[in-house]
Amino acid sequence: AAAASATAAAAAAAALSSSISAGACAETEVPATTSPGSSPRSSSSGPPAARLTSDEALAAPATSASTAADGGGGAAVWKGIVETLQREKAALERRLLESAAERERERGDLMAEISRLRAANREKDQQILSLFGSM
Repeated sequence: AAAASATAAAAAAAALSSSISAGACAETEVPATTSPGSSPRSSSSGPPAARLTSDEALAAPATSASTAADGGGGAAVWKGIVETLQREKAALERRLLESAAERERERGDLMAEISRLRAANREKDQQILSLFGSM
């Protein structure tokens, strides 16, 4: 039972990691759980489900059944998930910074081109004025 729980948690972590890497929305469909006397939250379509953001899903407490089944090893799985998410976040931030730097370089190149074209335009205007002045 402990191995099955750990395998299921690892599969969930891999699926979450894949969806984040693929640029999926930060919201994850999580089946609603009900306890006696409570009602499930439902999504807009399909079976009742709760919509949790990745942060909420990570902060959600493990059920007592999974904690008992894996001997408390669920914390290690969550730690692995968090570490994976932190690495992916750092990689995305590096990509964002690289894109921003590239955009700034391109912007600088465009500004230089605009300046060059304006100078050429002023020179042509001077040539036109000198042609009109010689008439």
